[in-house]
Amino acid sequence: MLNEARETWFDQLYTPLLVLNSQLHIDDHNAAFERMLPEVIGHSLPRLRGLPLQRLSALAALLQPLLQRCQNEQRRCIGRALELSDEQLESGNTIIFDAVVSPLGSQMLVEFAGFDPWGQERAQQQRWQETQALQLMVQGLCHEIRNPLSGMRAAAQLLEQELLSAPQLADGHDYTRLIQQQVNRINQLIQDFSQQSQAPQWVPVNLHQLLDDVLALHGRQDDQTLKIQRDYDPSIPELRGEAGLLSQLVLNLVKNAAQAGATQLKVSTRVQHQYPLPQGGSATVAVVSVLDNGRGVPAQLRDILFLPMVSARPDGTGLGLAVAQQVAHRHGGLLQYEALAQGSAFHWVLPLRCAVPCTDVTNPPVGGDGQ
Repeated sequence: MLNEARETWFDQLYTPLLVLNSQLHIDDHNAAFERMLPEVIGHSLPRLRGLPLQRLSALAALLQPLLQRCQNEQRRCIGRALELSDEQLESGNTIIFDAVVSPLGSQMLVEFAGFDPWGQERAQQQRWQETQALQLMVQGLCHEIRNPLSGMRAAAQLLEQELLSAPQLADGHDYTRLIQQQVNRINQLIQDFSQQSQAPQWVPVNLHQLLDDVLALHGRQDDQTLKIQRDYDPSIPELRGEAGLLSQLVLNLVKNAAQAGATQLKVSTRVQHQYPLPQGGSATVAVVSVLDNGRGVPAQLRDILFLPMVSARPDGTGLGLAVAQQVAHRHGGLLQYEALAQGSAFHWVLPLRCAVPCTDVTNPPVGGDGQ
């Protein structure tokens, strides 16, 4: 009965649903449950159907009394304020929710209440809109700054030529060179932030190869002490994107971890279905998670972390994460921050079907293979 109606409503519901058979194996689940799963067990699973509920560890133990009562009494059973503590969850958070178990012939239907994907999606869309508005403003400022900078560089060059004919003012060469160096530095910052207004160059990208290349590059150039753990989902297909910008996104995240004093880094990839996108709509996405054991982000900066000029370091430019977020948006996805008990987690969401630029569209184009 459930299978016949599944396509019309089951996956469209925002309430996480789980269908179990009499042996407490998973017969079915909806997309909302799949999105919920990383929160309660710390990671997603490539295949859920047929899996014993016991594989979901702490969640299974919490549901066991309700399931047993529902089987014995063949009636709906409700569990209020069920709690998964920070000791049970990898994220270090505590999750409290309600569960409703209902008999469904030889099966049982489990509904999870208290998770708020609507609220999360609204907040996500609001942050995306605020970030987009501020980025447009900053790009406009960058354009206005470029003109006087060009004049300053030209003036410094002319002044340097004048000083060549005045040996008594030889010390002035140091100042003109300093002016030119600082103008070049500011120009490079502007270039880094506004480079994405250029025409995109979309090419086939092997996501895991890209991650490995960036991690190897960082190890050779910047940090030999960062211990890296990889956990990749081999089912992720080849994508299309701007390889250089995607590499820069990952490199910025790795550098951010190193600059936060991290000694351990975990990079994982997972597939999630029916993921709500910040522009609206939903898609099957790859989620690249970068977890570190560094100092973390001060609480007062977490809500504005991806805005330009925001940095927890006194010597930081505040552009690394802002640029990374721009790259994620340009590919139809986003970056999210999660505070851990020790360190930080950045989750990069990338639609698997994104084969052409996805900026300012409500539904990303189909064809992860570029067709």
